[in-house]
Amino acid sequence: MKIMITGGKGMLGRSLQKKLYNHNLVIADIDTVDITNSYATDIFIKENKPDIIIHCAAMTNVDACETEIDKAYLINSVGSLNIASSCNKIGAKLIAISTDYVFDGNSSRPYNEYDKPNPMTVYGKSKFAGEEAVRHHCPNHVIIRTAWLYGLSGQSFVHTMMK
Repeated sequence: MKIMITGGKGMLGRSLQKKLYNHNLVIADIDTVDITNSYATDIFIKENKPDIIIHCAAMTNVDACETEIDKAYLINSVGSLNIASSCNKIGAKLIAISTDYVFDGNSSRPYNEYDKPNPMTVYGKSKFAGEEAVRHHCPNHVIIRTAWLYGLSGQSFVHTMMK
């Protein structure tokens, strides 16, 4: 199976590569394709023809998103739209990685997929806009909402707390 991982050089992308080593992997990152450019994204995906795209690429620095609003929306929303649209054109399955920041954090119980999003930050709002783009432009999709990642490298929760 041919699997493309966007954000392939990030913490999650590198971890996925280690787990999916027995598949034909296409690693996409900013040095290979600019997902904010729809034409470049179309060409890259059409040339590589993956069966599945795991879309990990994102602007994940929550604080930076608050000050670089246009960049956050460009990467998290427009980039997701471009991936979803290109994915749909070739008939690939899309697994989009999102965040629990699409919720306001005021629930007294754990959130589920039926709860109404109410993002309170630019990061959460831009990721939710990306989810909506995925829903509208690629019917063959799954959206995974996760909390802060833990890992050996990158800006994980543990690294941040230790600082």
